[in-house]
Amino acid sequence: MSRFERIRWKKHFQDFLWGFLIGPFSTGLYIAGAMLLSAFVSAAFGTHPLYTALVAIVAVLIVNPKRRLKNFRGTR
Repeated sequence: MSRFERIRWKKHFQDFLWGFLIGPFSTGLYIAGAMLLSAFVSAAFGTHPLYTALVAIVAVLIVNPKRRLKNFRGTR
C-alpha cells in the first residue's frame, strides 16, 4: 500500500466520522450518551435519576453539539 492510498483511506474515514457526528440522528446519540452519564452520576451521588436525566437532556439541547461541530469543521 502506497503512502497516497493510506492518506486517502484516512480522509474517507474522517469524512465518515464527521458525517456520523453531524448526521440527522446525532442529537439522539448525544442524548443517549448524556443519559448514560446521568445514570452514573445519579448512582455515584445518590440523587434521583429523573433529575439528572432532565438536566442532561436540557444541557444537550442548550449546548447543541451538532451545530458546534459544524462550526468547528467549517473553520478547519
